[in-house]
Amino acid sequence: MTKEVKKEKKKEVIVTNKKFSEGKFFGACCEEADVDITTRQASKFRMEKGSAFKVRKRVAKVQADADKEAEKNAEKISWLFRGY
Repeated sequence: MTKEVKKEKKKEVIVTNKKFSEGKFFGACCEEADVDITTRQASKFRMEKGSAFKVRKRVAKVQADADKEAEKNAEKISWLFRGY
């Protein structure tokens, strides 16, 4: 292998199923699907299978709505403190 190929391989970040299962979004999907957060479930999720994967769109929509609401609240608060 050439040095360039070795450098490219070093840049790749490999996330294990264990590490993936610690993520907030995956945890929210498992909670919504009422399944345990396990490395097996993380493996299924990454292969686009399983109960948690089926509810991902619903969870993403709920999180997006919550983010929009938080942004609106932040704007209201910043408006209150503009003159001070």
